[in-house]
Amino acid sequence: MASSSGPWPLRTQMSSEPGFDSEVVPSSLVGIAPILRVANEVGAMNPRVAYLCRSYTYKKACRQDPASTGRGIRKFKTTLMLRLQKENAFTLESRVKPSDAQEMKSFYQDYYEKYIHALQNVVDKDDRSQLTKAYQTAAVLFEVLKEVNASHSIEVDQVIQAAFHAFRNIRGLPWPKEHQKTPDSDLFSWLQATFGFQLDDRALDIVMKKLFSNYKRWCNYLGRTSSLWYD
Repeated sequence: MASSSGPWPLRTQMSSEPGFDSEVVPSSLVGIAPILRVANEVGAMNPRVAYLCRSYTYKKACRQDPASTGRGIRKFKTTLMLRLQKENAFTLESRVKPSDAQEMKSFYQDYYEKYIHALQNVVDKDDRSQLTKAYQTAAVLFEVLKEVNASHSIEVDQVIQAAFHAFRNIRGLPWPKEHQKTPDSDLFSWLQATFGFQLDDRALDIVMKKLFSNYKRWCNYLGRTSSLWYD
């Protein structure tokens, strides 16, 4: 595991590739230097996690100085943004888990087991020093994990909302002449009125399971209670 002595350096290596020299983190953004250090530290182990760390660094810099008024901030943010644009596609291909949130969580758990849990009972001075640095790295990884989870939850909520509105959109569907629509009518109301499906019919159960399978998976992943009335 890469390490360095003393406090976090202000000068953080942005990339070893040609065209990307070391960038000095602006003094007003000194708090983001540890995140870039961790990104460089874990880059060889997991390029996608390193990308997510740099992406969080960029977001944090934008939050702290959205207008880029501080000295050197505009150049710093531009350099970092260009690198993120360059690395997004190939780091996404290297991702093992289905989502960034799962990838980040898996890496954090593995890192904790390998570099913290395994060293918690050591007495050697050098090992204790490594453990301290591992705790610092793990703290940064956990901060990034929380950010990725928050962004992922917003994306999932939008997907669920879009699916909900799609089921509520019955405009233009041909209803039986004798049927009286109600304000809460939805796609299932139309299916029942048109084809005679009943709530306990096997056909409707199959349709619902297919339509809502993805929704239930997201609920399970996020630890949320499904609002569906059937199992």
